[in-house]
Amino acid sequence: MLHVRALILLAILLTALVGLAPAHTAAENAAALPAVRTGHPGCVGITYDTPQTPECDAVMAAQPYPDVTRIPFDLGVIAGQEFIYFDADTVPLYNAPGGRQAEIFTAGRSSYVRVLQRSGDWAEIRPGRWASLEKAHFAEPSTFTGVLINHMEMPFARAIYDHCTSLTPGGPRNCRLSVSFDRYDLMNIYATVTVDGFDWHLVGPNRWTVQTNLSIVHPT
Repeated sequence: MLHVRALILLAILLTALVGLAPAHTAAENAAALPAVRTGHPGCVGITYDTPQTPECDAVMAAQPYPDVTRIPFDLGVIAGQEFIYFDADTVPLYNAPGGRQAEIFTAGRSSYVRVLQRSGDWAEIRPGRWASLEKAHFAEPSTFTGVLINHMEMPFARAIYDHCTSLTPGGPRNCRLSVSFDRYDLMNIYATVTVDGFDWHLVGPNRWTVQTNLSIVHPT
């Protein structure tokens, strides 16, 4: 009977030790993770109640743009070509401009085709197959490229939407007194303030924008 009780106590002890091990490991892992830098060290004094400091103003004046070099784009064989897409799911194709219908082209708004030649309001998109340009939209190949990071003292970001910034963290957009960004514009993140659960980033003098407008690169 004593032997059975000893086995039961041993089993309880092992179960307790196993339960403690994951919590201990998780705590160690959390402690080992580096803190994400949310701005420049010179802007550490920026808060919701203090959205501007002389030290941070000096940093923004000295480093107004991310220290990166844009990678040149090369359109290669598609340089100088015209492309269109149709605002329709299907498009009739003709054997000539205004001629006889020959087939139906499965288009869709995400399908781009090269224009072989144009004649008035018609475009040849396959040899001997012409489409009306009535529902067509011309598109240019993207020249968007990445960047080479030369030096990084703070996070930087790209705008993922066209938007105007705010004068204060959490404040309304102000296109007249603040500034506006176009999609893919680059900017430094000098400081970060959390307002109502969202991070607001200082991206220039009196220029605050919310995290949902940006794609951010953090120093490692």
